[in-house]
Amino acid sequence: MFRLSSKKLFTLLALSFIIAVHFPCFAGSEDDYMENLYKGRIFFNQGLSEQAIAEYEKASRLFPDSKQALLNLAILYKDTGSYSQAINVYKRLLTISPDKIIYKNLGEIYCLNSQPDHAITALVKSLKLGSKNSMIYFWMAKAYEDKNDQDNAVWAYEQAIALDPELALAHFNAGIIYKNKNNWQKARQEFDRAKELEPSINEINAQLGLMYFYQDDYEQALALYKKALAADPENKDIQKQIELIYKRAGSVFSQKLGQRQDDRMAKSLAELVSAKQVPAAPIVRVQLGEVKSLRFKTAVNFTIKNIDESGQNYIGQKDTLYTVKAANDFIDLFKDEIKIAAFKQKIIIDYDNPKATILVFDVEAGSGNYWASKTDRIYRGKLEIGLNDAHDLRLINIINMEEYLYGVLPSEMPPDWPIEALKAQAIAARSEAYRKMGRHKAQGFDFCSEVHCQSYIGAKVETKKTNNAVDETSGTVAMYQGKPIDAVYSNSCGGHTQGNIFGDRTVIDYWLQKQDVLEPTGFLFPLAPLELEDWLWSYKIPVFCNNEKFSRRSNFRWMRDYSHAQLEALINKKINIGKLLEINILERNPSSHVHKIKIIGSKGNFIIEKELNIRNLLGNLRSGMFNLNVKLNKKNKPVEYIFYGGGWGHGVGMCQVGAASMADQGFNYQDILKFYFSGIEIEKIY
Repeated sequence: MFRLSSKKLFTLLALSFIIAVHFPCFAGSEDDYMENLYKGRIFFNQGLSEQAIAEYEKASRLFPDSKQALLNLAILYKDTGSYSQAINVYKRLLTISPDKIIYKNLGEIYCLNSQPDHAITALVKSLKLGSKNSMIYFWMAKAYEDKNDQDNAVWAYEQAIALDPELALAHFNAGIIYKNKNNWQKARQEFDRAKELEPSINEINAQLGLMYFYQDDYEQALALYKKALAADPENKDIQKQIELIYKRAGSVFSQKLGQRQDDRMAKSLAELVSAKQVPAAPIVRVQLGEVKSLRFKTAVNFTIKNIDESGQNYIGQKDTLYTVKAANDFIDLFKDEIKIAAFKQKIIIDYDNPKATILVFDVEAGSGNYWASKTDRIYRGKLEIGLNDAHDLRLINIINMEEYLYGVLPSEMPPDWPIEALKAQAIAARSEAYRKMGRHKAQGFDFCSEVHCQSYIGAKVETKKTNNAVDETSGTVAMYQGKPIDAVYSNSCGGHTQGNIFGDRTVIDYWLQKQDVLEPTGFLFPLAPLELEDWLWSYKIPVFCNNEKFSRRSNFRWMRDYSHAQLEALINKKINIGKLLEINILERNPSSHVHKIKIIGSKGNFIIEKELNIRNLLGNLRSGMFNLNVKLNKKNKPVEYIFYGGGWGHGVGMCQVGAASMADQGFNYQDILKFYFSGIEIEKIY
């Protein structure tokens, strides 16, 4: 029997109000209609599309003029690739009421179904009815591209941009057309703007690098291709392009870059910092990376000790460049390219002065992500250098908790954000670190320096404001039932936070599933198909994390576009599916984040669960709160996949942009933390 919980009853009461207002003469059918709508909503979120379609069809039969039932039905047909059925439903809706939104949606479906002339006709009708929606021109551009009419396609993208200058994908697609027309300068301008608006577009650095290459700006081209390679280290095409740049630019170019690097290392120095010594603060071990070699300088004279042996091994000089290399079971130390010492297995670089730091050159971070980088970093504390099983160097920073947080806070939250948000972030980071101490114990350290634990860039990014936020909350954590909480956070929840999505998804009481706002937004979760479309396409939802003062719009609402070949290649990097045939969303969490998908390939069917696994498989999508449009060709085969979604990150715990917005509205750090974590207390434990 289909039983109703109190939450379900609330949803039905809300639907009942809608029906009472719009259909007062159908009281006898009202309960059945509400039940159909509710079941359709639930089946949709469970990935049971056929059952959901059946419920919305029943509802539409009970109330034939109900736009709500028909719009949900049309969107479900669209989501399942049943474009002919979706078109028929939209045509039926037009007989009820010619509407600019319905014409816009109909044009989109025609475009996805490779019917460009019909698409353009429907979209033009939407415009004539007064629509100012930039996506009308976006879909029109796609339709013109289907007709191989590049001039009108780029015109349509420009119209979309005129209505919405932040529509990153329109800039990118216009750039592709200009590139195909050999208009390198205009293409570069569009790619530059697309990157500024949405740097996570997979191809953006390579496309932009190519434009600089064609304009003989080899240095900019090389920098962009290196960023592209850091995000996609196995990409042979990018590797070949880098080789071509060096070849085309010549030996003088390579010598200039080498000299610039030598000059940088000669001039760069480690720094003396204000020490933060808190006797009760725990000492933590943070892995910085695994490398073949490293170059470093220290701010004071240092001592290298071999951990496996007693006594002092080597005294080094401050402000002097040293190189450490792995050599089988030994760690070799070089100065001026001359080997001056060799140590066995593991060493530690230490100093007597607590204000001392070490400058490590060319630290790589974020490999495989669009934010991947290679930068010089400065670290407080000691540096342990050991050998891993592959005989590479493993770098571990040994530092007290508070100085560790000095490096975490500005790595995880912009230093110019409101101080109360920074304090909330400091407490969240400290709480998470306490809760996850020893997370990598089996590997010999507590935390990694990447987002898997918490991003830790070190002392070079410290600011007075972020250090003050750490100092003013020193030793303070969020507690639940007497224990520090796992105070996880992400950049933007997209408007709705999630409960526990990790591991076996056991309920954790202080991780809430809630809209990121104090007042109702008008959306009922879990969302029905129509509501999900409205939710994901709206840039004006009044939630805390929708605030461009603290975040680019693409962190709140984003799009990602792949050709069939691109997405097929991305998926095959992770799973050997053969040819990509179909992608189905099987389950959504109550927040509308996708929990389970099915990939149908020529080598079988593959079920992928959990938000991060899904995002990574599909090219590092910004979040799991997304939907998908599939564009077909004339042969009814998929040629393009357009993902559209909300938020950046997992959406569990504290929403960082939301925290900044709350602080900006006058809430203090305790208010912020207690909004995002239910039933907690804020306590000083040392």
